[in-house]
Amino acid sequence: SGYLKTKRFNPLDLVTDNKGLIGFNVSYLFEQDDMVKENMAGLAELADSGKIYPFETTFIPFEKMADAHRLIESGTSRGKIVLTV
Repeated sequence: SGYLKTKRFNPLDLVTDNKGLIGFNVSYLFEQDDMVKENMAGLAELADSGKIYPFETTFIPFEKMADAHRLIESGTSRGKIVLTV
Protein backbone atom coordinates (compact mmCIF):
# COMPACT_ATOMS: atom_id res chain seq x y z
CA SER A 1 0.00 0.00 0.00
CA GLY A 2 1.30 3.47 -0.90
CA TYR A 3 -0.11 4.83 2.34
CA LEU A 4 2.47 2.96 4.38
CA LYS A 5 5.24 4.58 2.34
CA THR A 6 3.85 8.11 2.78
CA LYS A 7 6.34 10.38 4.53
CA ARG A 8 5.17 11.38 7.99
CA PHE A 9 5.60 14.86 9.41
CA ASN A 10 4.68 16.88 12.45
CA PRO A 11 2.22 19.64 11.45
CA LEU A 12 3.64 21.92 14.14
CA ASP A 13 7.01 21.80 12.35
CA LEU A 14 5.32 23.40 9.33
CA VAL A 15 4.47 26.47 11.40
CA THR A 16 7.92 26.66 12.97
CA ASP A 17 9.61 26.28 9.57
CA ASN A 18 7.23 28.77 7.89
CA LYS A 19 5.98 26.11 5.48
CA GLY A 20 2.56 25.05 4.32
CA LEU A 21 0.90 22.05 2.76
CA ILE A 22 -2.28 21.97 0.74
CA GLY A 23 -3.96 19.37 -1.41
CA PHE A 24 -7.11 19.07 -3.45
CA ASN A 25 -9.01 16.00 -4.54
CA VAL A 26 -10.89 17.03 -7.66
CA SER A 27 -11.43 13.52 -9.01
CA TYR A 28 -15.12 13.73 -8.12
CA LEU A 29 -15.41 16.55 -10.68
CA PHE A 30 -14.55 14.28 -13.64
CA GLU A 31 -18.25 13.60 -14.21
CA GLN A 32 -19.33 17.22 -13.56
CA ASP A 33 -18.48 18.78 -16.96
CA ASP A 34 -21.19 21.46 -16.82
CA MET A 35 -20.19 22.62 -13.35
CA VAL A 36 -16.49 22.72 -14.25
CA LYS A 37 -17.18 24.71 -17.45
CA GLU A 38 -19.40 27.17 -15.58
CA ASN A 39 -16.83 27.75 -12.86
CA MET A 40 -13.94 28.05 -15.33
CA ALA A 41 -15.95 30.63 -17.30
CA GLY A 42 -16.49 32.57 -14.05
CA LEU A 43 -12.78 32.47 -13.27
CA ALA A 44 -11.91 33.57 -16.81
CA GLU A 45 -14.32 36.51 -16.46
CA LEU A 46 -12.72 37.57 -13.17
CA ALA A 47 -9.25 37.30 -14.71
CA ASP A 48 -10.28 39.24 -17.83
CA SER A 49 -11.73 42.02 -15.66
CA GLY A 50 -8.55 42.24 -13.58
CA LYS A 51 -10.34 41.32 -10.35
CA ILE A 52 -8.04 38.31 -9.89
CA TYR A 53 -4.57 37.89 -11.30
CA PRO A 54 -1.54 35.67 -10.83
CA PHE A 55 1.45 36.88 -8.88
CA GLU A 56 4.30 38.16 -11.00
CA THR A 57 7.17 35.83 -11.80
CA THR A 58 10.60 37.06 -10.72
CA PHE A 59 13.38 36.05 -13.12
CA ILE A 60 16.91 35.96 -11.71
CA PRO A 61 20.05 35.04 -13.68
CA PHE A 62 21.51 31.67 -12.70
CA GLU A 63 24.75 33.41 -11.75
CA LYS A 64 22.86 35.27 -9.01
CA MET A 65 21.42 32.13 -7.42
CA ALA A 66 22.49 33.35 -3.98
CA ASP A 67 20.33 36.46 -4.46
CA ALA A 68 17.37 34.25 -5.36
CA HIS A 69 17.94 32.16 -2.25
CA ARG A 70 18.13 35.28 -0.07
CA LEU A 71 14.86 36.49 -1.59
CA ILE A 72 13.16 33.21 -0.76
CA GLU A 73 14.54 33.25 2.79
CA SER A 74 13.42 36.86 3.30
CA GLY A 75 9.78 35.83 3.25
CA THR A 76 8.95 38.87 1.12
CA SER A 77 8.74 37.12 -2.24
CA ARG A 78 5.41 36.42 -3.93
CA GLY A 79 4.79 34.22 -6.91
CA LYS A 80 7.42 32.16 -8.66
CA ILE A 81 11.15 32.77 -8.64
CA VAL A 82 12.78 31.44 -11.81
CA LEU A 83 16.50 31.08 -12.40
CA THR A 84 17.36 31.89 -16.01
CA VAL A 85 20.25 30.29 -17.85
